[in-house]
Parts: sequence; C-alpha cells; structure tokens
Amino acid sequence: MNQTEIAKQLGLSQSAVSLVLNNPATTRVSAARKERIISLLQQNSRLGPSGCRKSWNLGYVTDSCQDLSHPFYRHSLLGVEEGAGSNHYNLILECFRGRELHLLRKGKVDGLVVRSGPALEYLQTVPEKIPLVLLNCATPVLDCDIVMPDNRGAIFQAVSYLAARGLQRIAFLGAAPDYSRYSCNYAERWQTFPEACAYYGLDGQAELLPPAAASTAPAGAIASLVSVWLNSPRPPQAVITVNYLYARLVQAACPGLLTIAGDNNQDQDSAAENLLVLVQDVHFMGKLAVELLLRRLSDRDRPFVRISSAVNLCQRGAKISFPSSDSHRPETVKEIQ
Repeated sequence: MNQTEIAKQLGLSQSAVSLVLNNPATTRVSAARKERIISLLQQNSRLGPSGCRKSWNLGYVTDSCQDLSHPFYRHSLLGVEEGAGSNHYNLILECFRGRELHLLRKGKVDGLVVRSGPALEYLQTVPEKIPLVLLNCATPVLDCDIVMPDNRGAIFQAVSYLAARGLQRIAFLGAAPDYSRYSCNYAERWQTFPEACAYYGLDGQAELLPPAAASTAPAGAIASLVSVWLNSPRPPQAVITVNYLYARLVQAACPGLLTIAGDNNQDQDSAAENLLVLVQDVHFMGKLAVELLLRRLSDRDRPFVRISSAVNLCQRGAKISFPSSDSHRPETVKEIQ
C-alpha cells in the first residue's frame, strides 16, 4: 500500500499522509487525522520516508552501571517511554553488556536513545550507522544529537546563590572521572567552578578525590578532607559537591556546613536544612531525547545539536528564585530550534 492508496482509503490528502510518514510528531496534521493514518500504517504497511520500511519501534540502550530501580535512571526511562508512546512508537529496552546489540538487527528499530557511554563506543565500530541521540553523555566531537543537563549553568546558579548570601570562601568537592570518557558531567562541573568563582569575585578552592578513594571508601576520604578544610586558617563557608552522594557525606561529617549537591537523587531526602540540590528534570530530558530522535528520522541531513536542559537549584523540594538583578549571569542553555 503506497501513499496514494492510503490517502484514498482514508479520504485524506496525500500531503497529509506524507507529512505523518516523514515525521509522526508533526503538528501540521490534526491529532485525529494523524491517529487514523498511523493506525492504518501500523496495520497494513511499514512505509517510511521515501518508501523506506518503518518498524515503529525505538530502542533505549542502557548498561549494567545503571540500576533502573534507582529513581534517577527510572525517571529517565519513563520520560523516553512517554515520548515514544505519545508519538505512536513502541520502545524496546536493551542493556549493553559488551557484545552485539540485538536492537541493531535489520529493521528492528528506527532509531536509538543511548544512555550509555560504553554502548556508544561499541556503536561507533559498527559499519551500518543508525540514527541515535545520546542522553546524559556526550562525545568529544559533535557527531550525533545530544541531550545533557546544563552543568555549566548549574554551577553558576550555585555560586550565584552563595555570593548573594555574602559568602566569600567556597570549596568544591569533585570525583574521579566517570566510568566512561563519554560521561562528562563531573568534569564539566568542576571545570566551571573556578570560572564562576572568578565571575562573582569569590575565593574558591577545588579538591578531587583520587580514583581509589572515590571507588572504595568515599565516606572516610570525605570526612578527612572536611576535617582538614575546617581546621585550615581560612575554612570554606560552603561546599559545592559534584554529586548528591558526596553532599550527603559532607553533611554527615559536618551537618552545619552549607552544602549544594551538584546533581539530584530525584527522590532525595530534602529535610536537611543546610543541603540544597541542583535538580535535573531527567523525565523531561528523556522526552526531549525522543523529540530530537524523531526530528533526526524526519531530516537525516540537518546539523547535529547538543541541547542543555535547564537545572534548578532547590531547597527542601522547592525551587529557589533568583533576583532579576542576576539576569546578567552568562547564558548557558541552548534551546531547541
């Protein structure tokens, strides 16, 4: 069944059928007409753009480092599922374990949302390329579409908040590199910290836990480091940490020290008075990754983009509003075009 036959059977224009075939997310066709077209396609046809076969499946690739029962990873998956379902796609989940991906079997999926650096490394060795969007990891070269948290903007928010409170001495607690060279969140946060301190005229010091301490005994290493800081001639008045776990360990070592967690546990305990959290909307990021993937499927030749999803500074679950006088803070979020 071709486009002309579909249009005739449904009593619609061929241009409407073509629009939906090329981009199921199109808003140029009413939702009711789109539903009729896609329903008929899924029952009787696999036609896609330019007559190519279409599976109406998207793939979601994770790896064994991600526990999908953990709220952070679960909310990412829910966002991808919602984005796929609202555009009439099925979603197939696969965990990459260092061998061939079943999702790459010909015609199984139309595109991939990749949540794993190691999986990306494997995909780069596969001769037949498939449209994909990276979620929460990034390549050194922009050779695919990417959705990331706005790490740079998050650190500027944190430093801005501390500066507005009149604090002058801020420490940053970082970590060993992420498990994949494509997972650059930690590096982007600690690299931004000195820039933000310089911008607001604050005295900042950064410490990175060595790999051995970060992987085997972070609690003891952080407790020792906090003790050294507090007994120094000019102790920090606040600490920004690269992740939520480190923030909780700082709070355990010194509950009175104002601490900002560099990322969220999604369902984090927000009762601690001196603990603030830079919250990523990972559910929204998952939906955004699907939107980018569908745009890629409808236009394979458009330039690749990296989209930075906004991060909000929150205290006890409530977003902290910044004064309008801080509107001159450097712009860090690139909106989707």
